[in-house]
Amino acid sequence: MKKWFAFTMVICLLIAMTACTAKDKTTSTTGSATDSTTANTESTQPVTDSSTQPPDKTPRPQEESSKNYGYFDTFKVVCEEHQNYKLLTNADNTGYCYYVYNNAGELLDGGYHDYRGCSFEFKDGYLSYHNAGLTFTWHERYYDVENGRVSRFYYRPLDTHKNLVAYYGSNSNDKTVLIVSDMFDKQTYYCEFARDFSLSVLTGGSTGSFSEDGKTLTVTYIVTDHENKTDTEVTETFQIH
Repeated sequence: MKKWFAFTMVICLLIAMTACTAKDKTTSTTGSATDSTTANTESTQPVTDSSTQPPDKTPRPQEESSKNYGYFDTFKVVCEEHQNYKLLTNADNTGYCYYVYNNAGELLDGGYHDYRGCSFEFKDGYLSYHNAGLTFTWHERYYDVENGRVSRFYYRPLDTHKNLVAYYGSNSNDKTVLIVSDMFDKQTYYCEFARDFSLSVLTGGSTGSFSEDGKTLTVTYIVTDHENKTDTEVTETFQIH
């Protein structure tokens, strides 16, 4: 009887060990399958192939520049030509373009105008470009063709003397002021004169000129009396230096 009991226990122990071994194998197989699935999932993500993408047709700056110069190339009729500038039009006279060069023949500036409202002039060793509008609007830009400097555009400047330009502008309080500054660098010279200027000074209601030595600026302008609602013409000489 004892022998039979011992034999039964051995059989049960073997069955239990076999079951554990089978479970471990199943777990191991499942884990391997999961890992394999994950690996396959990662390896099957879509890969961007540049050769299959549509071509990028976004204009590049150099392409746009080339288009502009290509358009300017249609302006071949010379209206005015000088060592430092050239003014051209097209065969139909429907537009004008200009180029400005330094004394070495290198391009400094260029632009387009839709009608013959532009002109060039030398004064005090500097070249000025005058760009007239259809009404009272006009601008000027100045070039130091010897040293290759280009100024900003000035709206209706009153006068220039060598490197100085007189014009109206606005101060930090948005009030109209008379300004005299270096045309190329206001850090070199800049001065404001505040008066009760009428807004008409911005549309032609003022004239001015520098003295021959450039030390004074005489200006005729309109002053507005807001209380009595009257305008008065005033002539004043401003000390510059």
